[in-house]
Amino acid sequence: MALHGPTKKRERILVAGPPGSGKSRAWISVAELSRLTKSDARFYVIDTDFSAEVSLDAYPKLEASGLLEIYTPIDFDEMIEAAIHARKNAQRGDWIISDMASIAWEWAQNDYTEKVYGMTAADFFLLKRQEMEEAKKKKSNLQPFDGAVDWQPIKLRYAKYINMAVLNNRAHVIATAGTKPIARSGGWKDSDSVINDFGHIGHKPAGEKNLSHAFNTVMFMGQKSKDEWEMSTGKERWGTREYVFGERLREGPKGQFARRYLVDVAGWELK
Repeated sequence: MALHGPTKKRERILVAGPPGSGKSRAWISVAELSRLTKSDARFYVIDTDFSAEVSLDAYPKLEASGLLEIYTPIDFDEMIEAAIHARKNAQRGDWIISDMASIAWEWAQNDYTEKVYGMTAADFFLLKRQEMEEAKKKKSNLQPFDGAVDWQPIKLRYAKYINMAVLNNRAHVIATAGTKPIARSGGWKDSDSVINDFGHIGHKPAGEKNLSHAFNTVMFMGQKSKDEWEMSTGKERWGTREYVFGERLREGPKGQFARRYLVDVAGWELK
């Protein structure tokens, strides 16, 4: 009775939520159900949250099963190397996990400023902020990044990771992201598409503004108590899948994300 998808089409799922909301538990539940049902799927985990070891502590049999291959990159170069390795080795039916994918945009900017300006993004933006304040006194206009010179290589490097880890591979994908409140007005107002997709949730996935476009499913997680979480659908491109709101997830094999979403909503089967 191995866990199988209803078709050969790939899952591309983004799981968003604040810290402790059950994002890592979501992909771990899929891996654990795969182990319990003796599926031959392997999991290639790109752990930029540095939390896989702690999250897996409650699943010693899964950790020892050999189904997981975990990478812990410490910079954007290593993040891309991990995506290249996962893409090369993952076969149809396997899973690539990016936990957390939303940090890729921040790391791409940091990678650029270190290589071009010799400083971290934090130090770079602090310096530019100081220069902007001086420019105000002189009534001149100064921007931190030049749109033509700086943003294009940053976006290209970021896209390289998203293309390999999410879009251009044979495996199913689960990625995680933090969240940010939706801005409905003001200078930082979110686009109509973001408001249409996630206005009913009140939050959007953190990270690069188009991150959610790479996924067919966007789920939002929240913790209700010590042993209880909930999930709600933000976006679902699959026309046959129902939206869920406040669906409760409890500890135990019958209450986890794998069963409540993959089996009950997405139609995955145990056969």
